[in-house]
Amino acid sequence: MSSFADTVHTAPVAWPPPKRLKPRTGTAPDGMPARAITPAEVTDRLSSRLRDLVGPGRRWSYAEISAHTLIDVRTLKAYVRGTACPNLAKYKRLVVVMGPEVAIDLNRMLGWEPRIGNDPPEALDLGALEAALLRAEQALAGLDRARQPGPSGLIKPNSHTATARVADTRPEFARALPAQAITPAAIAARLSYRLRRMLDGEGNRSIGGIAEATGISRGVIEAYVAGTACPNLARYFRLERVLGQELGIEFALMLGWRPRYQASRNVAAPLIEALHGSVRACLDTLERIKGTDGR
Repeated sequence: MSSFADTVHTAPVAWPPPKRLKPRTGTAPDGMPARAITPAEVTDRLSSRLRDLVGPGRRWSYAEISAHTLIDVRTLKAYVRGTACPNLAKYKRLVVVMGPEVAIDLNRMLGWEPRIGNDPPEALDLGALEAALLRAEQALAGLDRARQPGPSGLIKPNSHTATARVADTRPEFARALPAQAITPAAIAARLSYRLRRMLDGEGNRSIGGIAEATGISRGVIEAYVAGTACPNLARYFRLERVLGQELGIEFALMLGWRPRYQASRNVAAPLIEALHGSVRACLDTLERIKGTDGR
């Protein structure tokens, strides 16, 4: 899936030994406007990533992927060459079998950076470090406030986060599917459900507004909401670019991914407090360094 931040991957298929791949750098910018996400752009990015992963001497063979996804070898080779683009169901099959690494370049198109750095390990920019620590300190302070019990004595997650939305899915959508069971009908049903929830929820979203932002016609958006149509990969990424990661909740659950928040919030409290103290100590040290440099 293109994306579901703050999740743990528990794919049903065992991965081969991992090989770190650097994010692709291409002609198209990352964090693209929704209307610039075209089938050609999606095809090019997916093809580039698959060429690093599939084929003789690569991590995966065509036969292995075909056996797990039920996508024939000829079609897989077309994806690798960049002469064809999978529909959303087949793309999700590839992700559940090959893992989230196959989605790196498509996620960057949405403005989501992989956790792979290109800076040499000895490089240290004190200004950038201070800015990062200040952001971390503010975030940790916010987490600390969020952990305080409300009037009912319960600690609740932020209602605007994707993890807070997991509980409102249907029971049948909360179960992981084997790759072969990920069909256009399964995709359409999950997308329809989530779009309805988002249109009925907070944020004043409307079909007309989504159509205007994505460049997808109102009638097509209405078909997605009704569950009578399934978007191609480019249109899905346009929707996700505009609506955010909440759109992919049911797809993440379908792949066997679970948000970490519910399982770890109680365990995390002392760690957050300790980390907050460490960040404050680092900021104090930086202040002393700057004071020494100014003398």
